[in-house]
Amino acid sequence: MSNLCKMFNYNMLRIFFSLFIWCKRLQTYLKELFFGAVGVVVVACVFVTVAIAQTKATDSHTVVLFPRSARTNVISATRSASMPFYVHNVAIDPPPKNFAASGFMGDASDLRVMGAYSNLLQKGIPCIKVVYTGKGVSGWAGVAWQNPADNWGDKAQGGYNLNSATHLVFWARGERGGEVVVFKIGGAAGLYPDSTTLSIGPITLTPHWTQYVIDLQEENLDYISTGFSFVLSAMENPNGCVFYLDDISYLNGVSK
Repeated sequence: MSNLCKMFNYNMLRIFFSLFIWCKRLQTYLKELFFGAVGVVVVACVFVTVAIAQTKATDSHTVVLFPRSARTNVISATRSASMPFYVHNVAIDPPPKNFAASGFMGDASDLRVMGAYSNLLQKGIPCIKVVYTGKGVSGWAGVAWQNPADNWGDKAQGGYNLNSATHLVFWARGERGGEVVVFKIGGAAGLYPDSTTLSIGPITLTPHWTQYVIDLQEENLDYISTGFSFVLSAMENPNGCVFYLDDISYLNGVSK
């Protein structure tokens, strides 16, 4: 009996000792696991912080600096035009293509812009005929001659330095007389805006060809991507209208 008790006590001590050793090892393992996890979290936080900082720096550069530097780059890289510089003149062979009549505005479906062989300014040379119905919901319509085509100030490559021009000259007439038109230069906004916006009119046309001369000597023509445009309104032309344009040119000096 005494030996049996001793054996039982001995086995219990072995079990207790084994449990003690196992608990110590478990404690060490959990401690290492905890510190390892903390290290991973710290490294991850540092990485995320750096990534956010870099992202903010990039966004800041894009939002704040891009528009300003884009405007400067456009001016410095703009092509300097020699005079005369034509918006429209089909009497020259080949006809110049400095601007395109691509910027339809307002009730665009109310407008038709085409070449015409009637009511000519120059015999045998087609002019521009504009037909406006005045039936649209907006109550106005217009067309802009742009470089490049469809440039509303959102294209980096385009426009001209026209500072050597002193005047814009064009010819216009109405089909019957009494047609009311507003003519414009520049006006494109966006990242690459025109350096000036000039509006002439409203002008009431006559049924005879008339030369209109616009003084540009006080205007900033560093960058012009909208070389010429016109606007018609249903209020001024309640029954629509038809008018003609020809020989739209930038000149240095105008002969009297």
